[in-house]
Amino acid sequence: MNKKYLEKLEYNKILHMLERFSKTYIGKEKCLNLKPSNKASFLLEQTDQALSLIYKKGTLPISAIPNIDIAIKNLESNFAVSALDLLEIASIFKASRELKEYFDLQDANLISEYFNALYTNKNLEIEILSKILDENTIADNASSKLSSIRKV
Repeated sequence: MNKKYLEKLEYNKILHMLERFSKTYIGKEKCLNLKPSNKASFLLEQTDQALSLIYKKGTLPISAIPNIDIAIKNLESNFAVSALDLLEIASIFKASRELKEYFDLQDANLISEYFNALYTNKNLEIEILSKILDENTIADNASSKLSSIRKV
């Protein structure tokens, strides 16, 4: 669509109004970057399915999602990450797992791809949360070496 028409329609104002409803930084970013689509009827059907799922099961089990982009880049570059980074990664694993558990394949075929794309790793989630108590505290049992040092 022509940029001039979008300005006349105050499209940016609409995007900013929509962005306020998003709970996550990713959602906010996606809202602000939305472009008009010629697939409006399909997108409305997806929205109807999502809304039906919310009516059926209640609010989505999701809250704020931390931005772990830097932590992921550090991991990909074999750099160290902080305890807080690991806790935030674990919280994303947990959110993904809870969303997958929330999703019901029946009557939601138009939005299933979004839920199927979520990556979960419950073992790693539990491992992180059991070894890192908070951003400043590593559990004594995080490793046998740490345990033996702290016993002394």
